[in-house]
Amino acid sequence: MKSYTMLKESILKFVIAPIILINILLPLSTNPQVIDSINARILRHKTDTSVLRVSLAELQKSSLIGSKKADSLVQIILYQSQRNKFSRGIALSYHYFGLKSLKNGDYKSSSTFFKKSLSIFEKLDDSTNIIVTNQSLASSYFNMGKQDSAILFCSKVIKSYKYRNELKNLASGYNTLGGIYWSKGNFSNAAEAFFKSLDIKVRIGDSLGVANTYNNIGILYDSQQKLPEALEMYNKSYEIYKKKGSKRGISKACNNIAIVLKNLNRYGEAIEMLLRSLEIDKELGNIDDQGKTLNNIGQLYININETASSLNYFNTAREIFHKNDNLNGETASVINMGCAHLKLRNYNFALSFFEQGLSMAKKIHSAELIKETYQHLYELYKKSGNINLALTYYECYSNFSDSLKSIENLNKLDELKIKYESDLKETEIALLNKNNLIEKFEKERQKSIKKLFVSISGLLLLVLCLLGFAWLTIKKDNQKLHLKNTEINTQKEEIEAQRDLLEDLNITLNNQNEEILDQRDQIDSKNRIIFASNRRLTENIEYASRIQKALLPDLDQISQCFSKHYIVYKPKDIVSGDFYWMWPQQDKIYFSVADCTGHGVSGAFMSILAYNYLKDSIITKGLSNPKDILSFIRNEFDNNLYRNMASHDIKDGLDIIVCCYNKIDNIIEYSGAHSSFYHIRDNSLVRYKTDRYSIGSRINQTNSFTQKQLKLQAGDRIVFYTDGYMDQLNKNRKTKIGSLNFKNLLQSSGNLDINEQKQKIEEFFDDWKGDYEQIDDVLVMCIEV
Repeated sequence: MKSYTMLKESILKFVIAPIILINILLPLSTNPQVIDSINARILRHKTDTSVLRVSLAELQKSSLIGSKKADSLVQIILYQSQRNKFSRGIALSYHYFGLKSLKNGDYKSSSTFFKKSLSIFEKLDDSTNIIVTNQSLASSYFNMGKQDSAILFCSKVIKSYKYRNELKNLASGYNTLGGIYWSKGNFSNAAEAFFKSLDIKVRIGDSLGVANTYNNIGILYDSQQKLPEALEMYNKSYEIYKKKGSKRGISKACNNIAIVLKNLNRYGEAIEMLLRSLEIDKELGNIDDQGKTLNNIGQLYININETASSLNYFNTAREIFHKNDNLNGETASVINMGCAHLKLRNYNFALSFFEQGLSMAKKIHSAELIKETYQHLYELYKKSGNINLALTYYECYSNFSDSLKSIENLNKLDELKIKYESDLKETEIALLNKNNLIEKFEKERQKSIKKLFVSISGLLLLVLCLLGFAWLTIKKDNQKLHLKNTEINTQKEEIEAQRDLLEDLNITLNNQNEEILDQRDQIDSKNRIIFASNRRLTENIEYASRIQKALLPDLDQISQCFSKHYIVYKPKDIVSGDFYWMWPQQDKIYFSVADCTGHGVSGAFMSILAYNYLKDSIITKGLSNPKDILSFIRNEFDNNLYRNMASHDIKDGLDIIVCCYNKIDNIIEYSGAHSSFYHIRDNSLVRYKTDRYSIGSRINQTNSFTQKQLKLQAGDRIVFYTDGYMDQLNKNRKTKIGSLNFKNLLQSSGNLDINEQKQKIEEFFDDWKGDYEQIDDVLVMCIEV
């Protein structure tokens, strides 16, 4: 296990550079009108060099770098600059194409464009663009594995930004320098550079920059096996990226978090993070980052003993890195392939890949990769029985490992972290004291103003009270007699009005009483009609339920196929939109679990259609593959149910899984539409998903369904289910059972007798629901082989 942990570090190295790169080189502008504005300006002033220069500057600050419109505009600007012998325009155009190549992971092309650009800027003595181009070259060389060249250009950049006091750019320069030192195994210098960068970025409020540096400090901790500290830094980085909406940052953070989770044996969470990262890489079109993520997924497959599958990921990653001239990535992929063959006991193949990887690692001067290859060669020769060579390579590995994990490296990082946190705390205390003094002074000033205001207000109020009291006394005496007379007259009028009102109310009440009696008779009559209608309707639905149950496989038929099984089947409204189906044929057993749209009568009709299509697919059409059966069902729905409907009018659908169990090979083949199932073996529980689109969804209607297979062992259980169980609400808490509770329930009862497990599932559902209404049809089917 240790060898895989060490190899993880080489993969992390390739994740750091694009994070640094994006924040240094690609300040974003999301204004969609930028391109159109620049295009119109160039068409009006093709020969005006100042217009060309300003347009190029705007394009390089735009998030549209690499778009077809932007590329086209830069080609026009380059052509006009060459015609007008406008050197700065030519250099800026080359720099744009360098940024495009860098963004797409084509580091060899990017370095070529940047060197052309730098040559022109140096002739023009353009100090600002010289700095920017040096920084771009540093990032290109870093990603190409040429660390010494990257350090040279990065040091020039830092020196220039110090002189110009450009703090944000200086922080980015330190960030890049730290990444380069890390790749060389110089953790002490790397930590010093990263904390300098972090200090500056916190002071200037650069949130994304802080996230990048947290990420890089996390990588340092990870390299020294301080996994909790590394995970803390990665999570800080991830939260900032998420808050700022930085997809590329989220991708890198997911990758790094996945590596730590893998080394903590939290494989499920790790693969989820890696797949999220790969999805973002594909969305952004960053081929190089896809290679890095594929490498990490391959490593995870080795850890979960899916070593043969890992070779496909490593080989794909290697091809990507080779195409983009990323020697770091290609070297790591070669070493990873050696590890996979070592695990598979293909010692000759493993030796070939390790020797090739060692040669490449020495070529790019990567201490980490050299150390790892020595370790793997030691393990290879040890397993193959060549003790002398095993001892030789162990000594090489030990020497490199001691140098990379020296006390200086281990202590320097913690020392810098403590110093940074201490300085930050002192700054916060100073600011707090200053704010407290200001707040105290302001409170005293407000208190004095308040006292003055209260005194003046009190005096004015006293005068007004005296005047008001005198006026009210006089007015009160004059009004007493008038009020008394008015009160007597008012009471007399009210008594007369109430008498008339009582007479009118008595007449109205008599009329209303007669109307109420008539309405009561009408309601009683209608209630009798409704009751009779409901009784006939209920009888019809109950009869339909008996018909539907007659279509379902009976328990004897299922018992002949699987001696141990259970079915939890709870229709919501007498008839159900959920159904199960089973069909034995020679040495194979075909079965299915499905959830039709809705419940009650509408769902039942849909289930009958789907049930008949299942039978037709095998009996009439002779289909044998689950994916072909699903395609047949989808086509039948399209031809018979959806043919005269627009896509936005389709409300009916089907979530279904179709399985074929081979009793001889003990293999189950399955294909599904928006369905999943759980596989229980011993105390482990694994969820398997199918294609995520339902039948009836207008998405993915032309593609074939995916078919997979699963090798079973005696005693294995497979649990199929619809969403009705997990969607059930609790009356008191108004919360659903949810997939997590369902999963925990299956896992906790997995070692019980199959009938006891069924009882647990039913009791849990009934306890959760209580006297609350059932939300949806419920179907859970379990078979044990």
